[in-house]
Amino acid sequence: MKKYLAKVTLVASITLLFSFSLNVQAAHAFGWLSPQWFNQYFSNNQSQQQKQTQTQTQTPKQTPSKQSPAPSNTKPSTSQPTAQPSSMSSQEKQLADLINKERAKKGLKPLQVDAELSKWARVKSQDMVNKNYFAHQSPTYGNVSTMLKNGGVSFRYAGENLAKAGSVSLAHSTLMNSSIHRSNILNSNYTHVGVGIVQKGSTLYITEIFAAK
Repeated sequence: MKKYLAKVTLVASITLLFSFSLNVQAAHAFGWLSPQWFNQYFSNNQSQQQKQTQTQTQTPKQTPSKQSPAPSNTKPSTSQPTAQPSSMSSQEKQLADLINKERAKKGLKPLQVDAELSKWARVKSQDMVNKNYFAHQSPTYGNVSTMLKNGGVSFRYAGENLAKAGSVSLAHSTLMNSSIHRSNILNSNYTHVGVGIVQKGSTLYITEIFAAK
């Protein structure tokens, strides 16, 4: 009788262990298929094709000895967003407003929405759609720093947030829930921002470029 009970207990234990293993794999698979947002900085040797949100911050080679020049159109109140380029889409304006509202909550100066940065942010989003990739390292333009330098943009250092989502509000809330993405949005050293959104089907390809000028 004791031997019989021992065998039953062993079989039950193996069954429970197998069931637990299946549950863990299923949860992992579901998490992989769900939209994900990167929580690490840009890395040239890391595959980024299967991820849903990413962030890159390029730090300066050395600490600047002078403060960032204040944009000429910056208003003293941190609660008021800066003027936006008229060529921006309604979705791009919405996202730029959301970024500056987050900064205002923390008492930070609003970022000046830069037409040149927005142009390159839109170019990056369009490139991801055209080349069917989702990564900081563009096969066409390289990383954000290289792209801006080759495009003749003057800056001290820059950072980039990428997102794929069905709406601007969803993309923004998910970025804000990621500490590294949020650190770009709330970085007090940045002075300018560019936003570029390109839609493919029901998906928005979003690029946010932050720069200290």
